[in-house]
Amino acid sequence: MTLPASSLKIWVMMLGSSSVSSGRISTRCSSSRRPHSPMASTSRIRAKKGSGLFCRDGPKGASHKLDLSPFQTRIGVFRDAAFQFYYPENLEALGREGAKLIEVSPLRDAEVPELDALYIGGGFPEVHAARLGENTEFTTSIRESVEAGMPVYAECAGLMYLARELIVDGITHSMAGVLDLVVEQLPTPQGHGYEVAVVDRDNQFFAAGTRLVGHEFHYSRLVNGSNGKDSVLRVERGTGIGDGRDGISSGRVFASYLHLHAGATPGWADGFLSLAEQYAAERDGSTAACG
Repeated sequence: MTLPASSLKIWVMMLGSSSVSSGRISTRCSSSRRPHSPMASTSRIRAKKGSGLFCRDGPKGASHKLDLSPFQTRIGVFRDAAFQFYYPENLEALGREGAKLIEVSPLRDAEVPELDALYIGGGFPEVHAARLGENTEFTTSIRESVEAGMPVYAECAGLMYLARELIVDGITHSMAGVLDLVVEQLPTPQGHGYEVAVVDRDNQFFAAGTRLVGHEFHYSRLVNGSNGKDSVLRVERGTGIGDGRDGISSGRVFASYLHLHAGATPGWADGFLSLAEQYAAERDGSTAACG
């Protein structure tokens, strides 16, 4: 999301409260981790434990202490002044599929914690561009995590953050550099309203033919970078990254201007967690899901 701060009230009305009062987690007792396939539909065994969907590692943020299985999938979610906007239903869908959501701040944190995947939603990276770029320890950490195979799903502001550079008021700021993109913030909307897109190219997140529905609201646009050609979505309604395209996919990274709604794409959460589980198995060097 790349809208001016003056539009915050509109977004609060559109998205409603992003707080979640309870969540479901899963226990895994299968002989091996489930192999990944886009939009996987295999069901999981679910068991409700504790309350609160978000957890913050360490003594300061442990307001929701959960007694969790060590095999619960850990999904990082950017949450700070620069990244704030998520459909509550998306976070709830991840929780129902077994995710433990870990708050991560690219403004404050020195590195990415141990995660199985990362979800970056909307916000105001253009307002905090200097601070985001100056936190080079964190940007190095996120690049290393991606190079190691960690899946990242990014929407709008997330796309901007993953870019190589962000231009705001004529000043170029270094961003995470996960994707070779240059993004420019403009004073007028570049995409605003509902967006509908269809997956028309192979990628690790969605099967070909999948229809994605959500919204876009961005004042930024892509102006350069080699990853701009790596789009996998044909836009049927909306603007996306331009020229009827959206959804940049590079390895296990997916970034688009589309704020997808999980209710309209029910396989999104399960497919995302499947990819996260695959990465966790590779990282841990184990195929066992239960001891």
